[in-house]
Amino acid sequence: MTDDAIQKHSAFTCMADGFVICIVITVRLQPTNLRLPSYHTEVIKMAFVDDLGLDLFLLAFSAFLLSYGTASVLLSYRKGKGDEVREKMRSLSIPIGTLGLFILLMGMEGEFVWPLPNFGKLGYDILFFDGFSMLGFLLLAAALAINMNRRLEYIGLMSMMFGLTVIFYGAVAYGLRMTEEPFAMFGLYTLFGLSGVAALPASIAADRAIASAKVGRKWIVMTYGYLFFLVVSALAALAIAAPAIASHLASAP
Repeated sequence: MTDDAIQKHSAFTCMADGFVICIVITVRLQPTNLRLPSYHTEVIKMAFVDDLGLDLFLLAFSAFLLSYGTASVLLSYRKGKGDEVREKMRSLSIPIGTLGLFILLMGMEGEFVWPLPNFGKLGYDILFFDGFSMLGFLLLAAALAINMNRRLEYIGLMSMMFGLTVIFYGAVAYGLRMTEEPFAMFGLYTLFGLSGVAALPASIAADRAIASAKVGRKWIVMTYGYLFFLVVSALAALAIAAPAIASHLASAP
């Protein structure tokens, strides 16, 4: 290779090296010039499962069922028919057990899936499905206790704790102004909560009636109070559920 060829080759090599260095410097100093791969991103939202109307009707059904059963057992006790009291209690355990299982499954589905829309970052799924799950668990436990000939007093104690919890939920939600009618919501939670509290003396009265023992007057009076709260709770749930069903059917989410 001649001297001229060697010089030309060296010059070309320097130019190439300088070009590479220039590219490296440009890339390092101006990273925005790089074209990064673009990915299509989309936020997938969980569908709103509109079962609130059914939930409200199930609340009403459970309250009516318990109130009817309580009134029927009271009537048999006043007539002195101890065997009839036990038979009615066992018969009542079948519908409240199946209803409790259905409510518990729906409540747990809501707890895990969170199907309700998150208006203003407020926990509507927590508000509705916590209490709903507790009701289903309570009904199922009561049905099992009756069929296994166990005392209902402890079911009543659990009901009292659940009832106080529901009232607390309603009070907190009222303070946050949750739902379109916070006062109606708080009233419904309070009524069902009081029903749960009143279930404790009613369960003690039921244990004594099943055992054919004398039930004191105070227990009878408190059982009537339990019956009163159940009926009013059922009517309140129906009053809220009926217009909710109409609006949900007319405009599904």
